[in-house]
Amino acid sequence: MAKAKQILVDTDILIKVFRGDAEKKKILDDNKGSLSISIITYLELLSGLKSRRRIIDLNKQMKAYNIIHLSEKISIKSLALYQKYLILNNISLPDALIASTAIINGMVLMTDNQKDFKFIKELSLFKS
Repeated sequence: MAKAKQILVDTDILIKVFRGDAEKKKILDDNKGSLSISIITYLELLSGLKSRRRIIDLNKQMKAYNIIHLSEKISIKSLALYQKYLILNNISLPDALIASTAIINGMVLMTDNQKDFKFIKELSLFKS
C-alpha cells in the first residue's frame, strides 16, 4: 500500500478547528499521522495568544503535528518565491515561507486561503 501524502496544515485551518469547525477537524482526524505544520504557523498561532494558560494549551495541541523548522533549502526557496511573487501577487513573507516548506518537503498544503497560493505552480494544494 502506498504511503499517504504528507500534508502541511496552514494556520487558517488550525484556527478554524480551534474555533469548532467540525468539518475541518474531521479532515485532520482522517489524516492523522500525515500532518505537519511549519514553524511559521506555530509562531503565527502563538502571536494571537494573550495568556500563559492558552500558550500551554496550544503547546499540548501542537504535539499532534510534526513541526518543520526552517532550513537553508527552505530559506533559499522562500527568497525565490518572495522575489517572484511579491509585486505581481502580493505574497506575504509568512506565506512564502509556508509554501517553500511544503515544496521543499514534497508535501501538499491544506489551506482555505487558496488565493494566497494558487499562483505558485510548483505547490500542490490539498483537495478535500
